[in-house]
Amino acid sequence: MAEDGQPPAKRSRYDSTAEENSSRGSGTSSHSTAVLERDNELWLDDGNIVLVAGGVGFRVYKGLLAAQSPVLCDMFGAGSLRADEQYDNVPVVPLFDSPIDLRHLLRVLLPKSQRFVMKDRYDHKTEFHIMSALIRLAHKYQIDDVEKRAISALCSIYTTDLTDWFDFVRTVSDDDSCAIAAVNLARLTETPTSTILPSALFNCVLLTSDVLDGYTREDGSVEYLSQDDLKRCIDAAPELSATTAGNALGLALHAQGLRCSRHRCVWRVPQSATHCRRSWQRLRAPWML
Repeated sequence: MAEDGQPPAKRSRYDSTAEENSSRGSGTSSHSTAVLERDNELWLDDGNIVLVAGGVGFRVYKGLLAAQSPVLCDMFGAGSLRADEQYDNVPVVPLFDSPIDLRHLLRVLLPKSQRFVMKDRYDHKTEFHIMSALIRLAHKYQIDDVEKRAISALCSIYTTDLTDWFDFVRTVSDDDSCAIAAVNLARLTETPTSTILPSALFNCVLLTSDVLDGYTREDGSVEYLSQDDLKRCIDAAPELSATTAGNALGLALHAQGLRCSRHRCVWRVPQSATHCRRSWQRLRAPWML
């Protein structure tokens, strides 16, 4: 099985012997020794461009991709395509991306099923890698609408809303290494620091020394925090611990004689809710950098 659950793709060569002979007559060289692995899902027999990433070929529609990405549009331009790089007389464009990441992007740009239509929310445990791939590649190829929706989905996980954040922390363990990727994605896209970064960096601190191990992507590659963000986590850990302890004590004293139910506040006194919100603001203040 392939890494993302797809059945293994068939292997084929760039050009057959007949194509090689034909190319000799036309002055076009062949790739008879280069092995190309067809993607089982995104190999369309009538496609007019072959994208190759990590040795995997995706035969798709040039016009549909060019209409959505100015970067791909430039790459597909007549002056950019080499006549000697073809497969079945279809131009071949090499890309320096993970085939798994590229498959996620192409599923959104050329959906063959409703289940691949882009969503407003993704499951943190099972679909974070999809958001990560979409943000990174959409940013790279300047597909603005995909990038914005994927970032919005990421913001719904690493949120600044207290209630939503409590819902999130109850669903993840302390080893949320996805937070490392979330920080890097926020930096990459220059997302406002008041959105994703506070809770993502907070979760990075909870990783303690494991933050040095980085985040392993779906394709097996590993990404790490930048030196600046790593230093920020190390420096903030003791201060955050002290601040957390002080606020926890303040909340405990304030709650004397009042009922509390886990993370859900059941106080019916407006001043109590205000006090909690202010305590939360003090907790997250060090992360708004």
